Amino acid sequence: MAMTPEEDERLWKRRFEAFALVRLLGLILTFGGMVVALKNPWGPEYPAIGAVIGVFGIAVLLGGPKLLKRKWDKEA
Repeated sequence: MAMTPEEDERLWKRRFEAFALVRLLGLILTFGGMVVALKNPWGPEYPAIGAVIGVFGIAVLLGGPKLLKRKWDKEA
């Protein structure tokens, strides 16, 4: 089905916003994990938890946009 220019623009704006939010979430998790791992704010066991959060943030940062693209390709 053909989309009007307004619908097409709305679709791509929504996709750009989702892409940007996923990247921002990845950055926040990565830097938050680094802070927890390096500053040790709550006790001796938290550096390992901070490292896990940081690695998960890197995975979201690098893999999240690819997963979004794969989802959008299935919709098309």
